[in-house]
Amino acid sequence: MRCPHCLRGKSQNINIDTKYIDKMLSMVIGVGVILFTGGEPSLHPEITRYTVDKMKELNIPLERFSVVTNGMIANDNFISALNYINDYTIHSRKNYFSISNDIYHLGGEHVNVDLFKRNFEILKKLPYYQYGDDFNNSYDHYVMYEGMAA
Repeated sequence: MRCPHCLRGKSQNINIDTKYIDKMLSMVIGVGVILFTGGEPSLHPEITRYTVDKMKELNIPLERFSVVTNGMIANDNFISALNYINDYTIHSRKNYFSISNDIYHLGGEHVNVDLFKRNFEILKKLPYYQYGDDFNNSYDHYVMYEGMAA
């Protein structure tokens, strides 16, 4: 994806190397919250799974997680990874999953609004989606302003 407003800066075709995940997890005995955000976490759900598997291997408890996505991908691999980390957390009712929805995501010509709306209908049904009933389930109200989009 090459979102011109990405909160992480210019697009780069790189992923986090698992050695950094390993190193971070080797230095902790527990994690309060882990945040998966952009780039775009739905592009590489295997990173979420790897992180959980490593935490299991090292017997590191995870209290809760937070994921922010642009909502353009809602495939089985991504949803499965979200459910996988949700099942591992201690306080699953406190998990946070959010879809960025603002002028930068829906206003540009690079965005397929119909795809976003379809995916939104799928993703908002996840039990850990935070704003499911707050605004009558209308995608117009799910806004997260961050980074270069603020």
